[in-house]
Amino acid sequence: GQGVNLSLLDALALAGAVRRQASLASACRAYAAQRRHHVAIVQRLAKVLIPFYQTPNRVAIAARDLLLPPVFCLPAARRLVARLIAGLIGLRLSPRPIPQAMAKKKWFTHLLWR
Repeated sequence: GQGVNLSLLDALALAGAVRRQASLASACRAYAAQRRHHVAIVQRLAKVLIPFYQTPNRVAIAARDLLLPPVFCLPAARRLVARLIAGLIGLRLSPRPIPQAMAKKKWFTHLLWR
């Protein structure tokens, strides 16, 4: 699942909010506002996709296993998923949300922007 990924993005957002805000209360409000949109996207996707992955229905399982792999072979779909997982969709951290070291990795930038 996305639990660890979301936790890392939460930690990054919270650290940034604490660094930028004058009080803990304002940092918590800024953090919540910052994470709200990205978390909502992930929740909506989970609501749509979980039935396909946790179904006992053999027909649905066969359809999923037949149809989804070709979709995720499409470059646009791979980029979209990579950007979502990296927190670049719906995440408002800063003008440069990706750590500098990661942004320089050729494989990472290829996934996200090509």
